[in-house]
Amino acid sequence: MITIIDNKEQQIDSSQLKAEVMASNKKVEIASQTNYFMWLTLVEFIVILYLLVRLNKSNKRDLSEKERLKRKAKEGEIDFSNTLDSAFNAQKIYKELKRACHPDRFPKEQFPEKNAIADKLSQEIGENKYNIKRLQELKEEAIKDLEVNL
Repeated sequence: MITIIDNKEQQIDSSQLKAEVMASNKKVEIASQTNYFMWLTLVEFIVILYLLVRLNKSNKRDLSEKERLKRKAKEGEIDFSNTLDSAFNAQKIYKELKRACHPDRFPKEQFPEKNAIADKLSQEIGENKYNIKRLQELKEEAIKDLEVNL
């Protein structure tokens, strides 16, 4: 029998002492294993934080691009009447002009100047297919320069 003196005086036999020492050793092993898992978890947490911060920065960059485009759109002047007219009436004028101003209607051999004008107008008509204001301007040019009846 071994007598251990603590706050209280107790008598413990050696087999009981051996069992307690073994139990404390197991607790130390478990604590050291838990320590590894704790470090591994901490590293994973740091990696996740890094990825979240990086993702947040890329979203801000995209957002700033959207904001830049939005500001640019707000600065420009928008003609809503032209937009609505273009949406509903531009196709009719476009088809009429395309037919009347086609360069093949003015052969190069007979009308070289008119053919060049018709070629230029045809290209502009194609570029402004949905812009009724510009199509109306081109119609006036065609009447004046090509002498066509529209």
